[in-house]
Amino acid sequence: MRKSLGLLEIKGLASAIVVADAMAKTAAVELLGIETAKGGGWMTIKVLGDVAAVQASLSTGQALAERTHSLVAQVTLARPDQQVLDRFAIAGVPEATISEATVSETTASEAAVSKAGVSMAVTDKTVASEPAVSEPPVSEKTEPPAKAEKTEPTCNLCHDPLCPRIKGEAHSKCLYHKKVK
Repeated sequence: MRKSLGLLEIKGLASAIVVADAMAKTAAVELLGIETAKGGGWMTIKVLGDVAAVQASLSTGQALAERTHSLVAQVTLARPDQQVLDRFAIAGVPEATISEATVSETTASEAAVSKAGVSMAVTDKTVASEPAVSEPPVSEKTEPPAKAEKTEPTCNLCHDPLCPRIKGEAHSKCLYHKKVK
């Protein structure tokens, strides 16, 4: 049976995670991943499965994304070409039809190996554990940190060099924003 590819594009990573969780729980689909799309904070959720399962999963994801006003687009590719799956889904999605000749060649080569008497037993090698190298003991006397160099203040409200606010940012980022008015 051929697989179907479903793509749902929404805004925001948190919404994408919630929607992907709901989509995976709704139907028997394989979640291929969540990718970032170019620009706008859009995320693309990719699912793979039967056509009906993918459509059910996408409709659930669409309904959930519409509630949060984060839906951008959705598409279902029923029975996409293998090249499309390789390019946009994941590499190596198995083709639904496997020729019987490939299967018979594989079993014939396995039989030839077993007739030749080649054993494929893996030997168990144990690695000798090395004693752990201990760190030198830390002395209890620690030197006080070097005094920070005086830097120019970046905040034009409090003029404190330790303030993380930069001129032009919100006043609430200032260390003393409640005191300075």
